[in-house]
Amino acid sequence: MCHPFSIVENSDFRNLFRPFNKDADQITNVSRDRVREEIMSLGGLAIKATKLEVEKHKGSWTTDHWTGMDDATYTTTTFHFIDKDWQLRSQLVDFKVFHGMVLLKGRQFIMIK
Repeated sequence: MCHPFSIVENSDFRNLFRPFNKDADQITNVSRDRVREEIMSLGGLAIKATKLEVEKHKGSWTTDHWTGMDDATYTTTTFHFIDKDWQLRSQLVDFKVFHGMVLLKGRQFIMIK
């Protein structure tokens, strides 16, 4: 189940944390805008870190496509490489959700509604 960022402003959501910390009301008293800003900031850092990791290795790319129970098409692109300790590493580079029919033509996705 997916919820909008506004869920952090819901009193029931905030009450979930009270058994774990008596000061939960203070900790969870954030706005949806603040949560969105923090998530977007962390996402930007993750993108930069992944780009640096991919640029310093040679490896292989894979894609995976599947249809969910909601009839949406999910597509991922993953980069695989061997690190300096000879461990196989994988970095998720892209994740997309398409609603409707998707055709793959060369390197382009064509959306048909």
